Amino acid sequence: MKFSTLIARPDIRSSRLNVSIYSIYFIFVFLFLFTAGCASTEYIGETYAPTSDVEIFYSEDAVPYEFTTIGQALGTGVWVKNRKIQNKLVDEAMNRGADAILITGLGQSHIPLGEDGGSAREKQINASFLKYR
Repeated sequence: MKFSTLIARPDIRSSRLNVSIYSIYFIFVFLFLFTAGCASTEYIGETYAPTSDVEIFYSEDAVPYEFTTIGQALGTGVWVKNRKIQNKLVDEAMNRGADAILITGLGQSHIPLGEDGGSAREKQINASFLKYR
């Protein structure tokens, strides 16, 4: 093979490696965005028989019945609306046997997205799960 042919021809193996790395990076970013767009909950407390209807309150004074707090929950989500997080909390409350949810606070944190300094805002909703007496 001539020397001029070697210089003019790029290294095919190197370009395949770059395509492969970019493909893996793209898949990773896509999966992160897909899963990050979901809401999730964490719960600590007591569990009762599931309920089919849960009321939502934003003030303890607005709750029309006497109640017991059966647990605390944290709903979180990245790139989602608060309504989606709230709906996830309602689903969790029904599964835990709560009659109502008392929203006790909103917050946010920043999740790093890579070494370039980018971040995503994670929304948070704190709630108490209530059981009527």
